[in-house]
Amino acid sequence: MRNLVVGFLGFGEVGFQFSRGFRKSCDGPILAYDRAQNSAGYGELIRRRAEEVRVALVESPRQLAEDCDILLAAVPAQFAADAAREICPYLSPRHTYLDVSASAPDKKQEMADLIRPTGAAFADLAIIGPVKVLGHQVPILASGRVPDEVYATLTSLGMQIERISDRPGEASAIKLCRSVFTKGLEALLVECAMTARKAKVDRKVLESIQHTLSQQSFLDTANRYITGNSIHADRRVHEVEEAMAMMEAMGVEPLVTRGVLERMRWCRAAGGREHFGGEQPARYEDVVDFYLTKGPGGR
Repeated sequence: MRNLVVGFLGFGEVGFQFSRGFRKSCDGPILAYDRAQNSAGYGELIRRRAEEVRVALVESPRQLAEDCDILLAAVPAQFAADAAREICPYLSPRHTYLDVSASAPDKKQEMADLIRPTGAAFADLAIIGPVKVLGHQVPILASGRVPDEVYATLTSLGMQIERISDRPGEASAIKLCRSVFTKGLEALLVECAMTARKAKVDRKVLESIQHTLSQQSFLDTANRYITGNSIHADRRVHEVEEAMAMMEAMGVEPLVTRGVLERMRWCRAAGGREHFGGEQPARYEDVVDFYLTKGPGGR
């Protein structure tokens, strides 16, 4: 198998953490190009990090394409399509373009359509976990075309890649569905901690939540919350209304909690209690299917 050279299009947290991990088993060249590498703002950080992990910064997307075989596009989602467009004229059948941005599935498909005429392989890579904690060994889902030699090269560097399909966008769909929870949880934790801190009970509140969530597996916990929601939504509405009133009295704006209340009211209006005869269903799937097909705002 020939030695394939890896290059990063964008050298932020992902590029830095992956490169640091690659260096544990790779002494060969690793390249990167970042539009901000010579800027007065982030340029110094990019250059310092590149030097730390022995990554050579090149001066243009064209040079990156000329010198690399595997291109890991690691730019923010809002710039991903532009980055692909900028490097596209320099791609050829020897390249594999792997987009790790958090772009929506339709945007991933657009990038695949853009790159296809060049003959380069394209895959949608979805990072499923915290890069800062797990580095280059963070779980990754891949949908699209990842040639066997590219897959072998990346896994030999320690990457944990699961190929799930040949259709770009499927991996990002999984990631963004997770993001509804993970980023929603993050925002909710911030709001909860702000409120609890105001009340001078933040440590006790977080410890109490930890105890509650540690009693069951996550899947069992998710099942319990969703199935319970179907018959207890009315009670949940009143509880959240009381929590919002407390927050407003404390001077904490309930930005996330307001959305929670809106969803709880939606669930109450769907009529799950009547539909399930007041009995908590056993399976979350039955509740979700009911909400999608019977509830207000369903398809």
